[in-house]
Amino acid sequence: MLAVTLAFVATGVDRNGVYPSGYDLSPDNARSILSTIAGSMLSVVTMTFSIIMVVLVLASQQFSPRILRNFIRDQTSQNILSIFIGTFVYCLLVMLRISDNGKDIFVPVWAVLIAIALALISMAALVYFIDHIAKQTRVSYILAEINRQTVSVMRKARKERSRYAASEDETAPAPDAPREAVRIYSQRVGYVQAIDFAEIVRLASDADLTVQLLRAVGDFVSVHGDFLLAWPADHLPDGLDEKLYALFDIGPERTLMEDQLLGMQQLVDIALKAMSPSVNDPNTAVNCIHYMTNLLIQAAESPDLPMYYKDEEGEIRVICHQSSFEAMVDLAFSQLRHYAAGDMVVMARMLEALYEIALGTTGHARLEVLWRHARLIVRTIATQETDALARQRINTIIKRLARQVGQAAETIMLNVHVN
Repeated sequence: MLAVTLAFVATGVDRNGVYPSGYDLSPDNARSILSTIAGSMLSVVTMTFSIIMVVLVLASQQFSPRILRNFIRDQTSQNILSIFIGTFVYCLLVMLRISDNGKDIFVPVWAVLIAIALALISMAALVYFIDHIAKQTRVSYILAEINRQTVSVMRKARKERSRYAASEDETAPAPDAPREAVRIYSQRVGYVQAIDFAEIVRLASDADLTVQLLRAVGDFVSVHGDFLLAWPADHLPDGLDEKLYALFDIGPERTLMEDQLLGMQQLVDIALKAMSPSVNDPNTAVNCIHYMTNLLIQAAESPDLPMYYKDEEGEIRVICHQSSFEAMVDLAFSQLRHYAAGDMVVMARMLEALYEIALGTTGHARLEVLWRHARLIVRTIATQETDALARQRINTIIKRLARQVGQAAETIMLNVHVN
């Protein structure tokens, strides 16, 4: 749209007889310049799309197919493509305005000069795009971007969690649904991408209902699968189930709109891919653990999301299950400890991560979660053939972690046999 507007404005200025001094273009020369720029832009656009497709394939194979959305939604690449396509469209429109029919000879000099300027800008944008795409495919940049987006989602959830918080004990188990509760089924298939809790609370309060969500953000739902429970049944007016269902965004893939666990899943995927025999890059797995540690430290700084929400009168209106600190820890370490079992550097880094997370964790239940994973990691290490030096290093980390979480290190320490 901007290219179309600029083309008509520039040629309009030329129509009014405002010509720059020192430029005398014939219609043929103007067409030649514009056609050259337009052809070049078409080639650049084709090359740019090819580069993006190659990057997507490499990212999918080398890292994880779940990070492709990060590349596709990259605003910088979209803006640069817009510059190329806009320059191409601009040149075509200006060419249509050139006239050399008899007495009506019109050469939009200003418009041609602007086209040349746009071509120079496009060349600079191409150089920047190549640098940007090279940086974007580096694993350190990918991990940092996943971390940034996930922390942003977590902070947003932390900021909004108090709007309809039930009480200080809001993470306690919610009351069970009665047997006569109305069951509402899913009408679509896909992943829950976002939930409008505020509007659900309002609708439930207006109808004097209690609604239990059977799916959380990031969960997969099938057509006709269990989705909601609502009670009392006689308070459910016609059409309210449709209104409630409309407050869930369901799509073909998980997104970082509200899904706090997706970023962690992406980091785990990259770490698992790095530990696969085809890649065999344990240092990348260690880098992933660094960022996983940061996310878990962020999660440890705030309480879990509420399990139920109350309205202004203090009545429980929405019961739900949401991602918790324990769920994030399980996701981070459960798979990775199996696939990294033979690499003591990665296993030691996981134990160090648990220690760093414990430094910022105070709740007894959360410290117990960290210690449970430490026991599982050490149990996995014990099944591997490792040298005495590696076992001593593991035991040193265990002692530090045990002191931090208030447990006895001797219960899980490895036997060290020095030859």
